[in-house]
Amino acid sequence: MTYIFTFLVQMILWAYYAIIPPAMIEPVDQSCPAYEATMAIHGLDVERFSYIMWRESRCDMTAINPDDPNGGSYGLMQINAIHIADIQTRPHLWAGVDRCKVKTVDDLLIGWRNICVAAHLFNHAGYDPWKV
Repeated sequence: MTYIFTFLVQMILWAYYAIIPPAMIEPVDQSCPAYEATMAIHGLDVERFSYIMWRESRCDMTAINPDDPNGGSYGLMQINAIHIADIQTRPHLWAGVDRCKVKTVDDLLIGWRNICVAAHLFNHAGYDPWKV
């Protein structure tokens, strides 16, 4: 039942963003309000992760840091490419991440997928990946 609710909320968000893309919603006070509902869906501390997202990407889902030593950092939460390889080689450590539908680093440039992986990463490693 929770999965169906989550799916419905994501569909509503997708419909909303089709009308007003997140890029058109300006960051406020070092936060990313356009993505806060998605953070809440994935059980993240919205206030804290909204700031982390602003700090990492300035709310730009297409942000890429090719100079990151862990294979580059991608998307809103600047997820390292090394985590994609880890998902593929050690899926037992990433239980449930398959619902994020992330197979390549390009998938991390889709907002909800990036936040979904960030939630799994947080559940596994806490705030350490973002040096908070």
